[in-house]
Amino acid sequence: MAILKNIKSFFQRSAPIMVEDAPVPVSAPTTNTHDAARFFSAAMSGALMGDWSVLNKSADAELVYNLATIRARSRDFARNNTYFQRFLRLLEINVVGEEGFTLQCKSQDINGKLDTFANTLIETQWYEWSKYGNCTMCRDFSLKGLLGVIVKAIARDGEIFLRIIHTFGNKWTYALQVLDADYCPITKNETLSNGNKIRMGKEYDKYGACVAYYMYTEHPGDDPYSTHVPDSVRIPADEIIHIYIKERPQQGRGIPWIAGATTNLRHLQSFIEAELVATRAGASQAGWIKTPFRC
Repeated sequence: MAILKNIKSFFQRSAPIMVEDAPVPVSAPTTNTHDAARFFSAAMSGALMGDWSVLNKSADAELVYNLATIRARSRDFARNNTYFQRFLRLLEINVVGEEGFTLQCKSQDINGKLDTFANTLIETQWYEWSKYGNCTMCRDFSLKGLLGVIVKAIARDGEIFLRIIHTFGNKWTYALQVLDADYCPITKNETLSNGNKIRMGKEYDKYGACVAYYMYTEHPGDDPYSTHVPDSVRIPADEIIHIYIKERPQQGRGIPWIAGATTNLRHLQSFIEAELVATRAGASQAGWIKTPFRC
């Protein structure tokens, strides 16, 4: 008890009390709702913040009407903005590297020693499968080239899909089908008779687990002059590798990385263009000095 008294008196030297004394209840300061909002500057309103209109929605609800436009603008930057082009190139260099991803097996035998024969066999087959024309259905990529496409697609489009093919006609009967983000329809949203829900092309069960993907049979943008929408097919989730960064719970689709900087980067691009045009126009101006004609 004496120890407790000393500790309490140390922290309350300005107004020491005895341990046996009953604590005096202190009522919390009363504030109205208007004052409470001022505790967070992010919740302020007024002349400077009154035009900031926000809503609290799920990640998918925010994306369903905006993702296609964000992705199209991100791709436009990838085509026409040198800063974003450089970013994508550096991303590929620093993530994939010069040699790409490699495999090093360290399997052991029954004696706990490295199985050199098995490890060498696996690594040899992996190296051969990674060569150009072997690892994808279209036969247009090596594994290193595919990884570069994947990394840039995640940053530019927000996501990419790979379909696992277990019956492909190569010596490993295994290959990947590369599917652009546009193959999975954002506009496919419905509730099925079994209770499952389809949100932006992904089917979820009652627990929120993805059980299937819906993919177009062809790219919807192949013919820019046609309004035809391709048919979609249901593919079990265990056949699809969906690569994207999930920033919120229940977020089903990926967001292009440039989404938050799109407006500023667009203004910067327009500013640079205006300055260059003005400078070029100024440099093109010419003048002449004339002297009066004399007989």
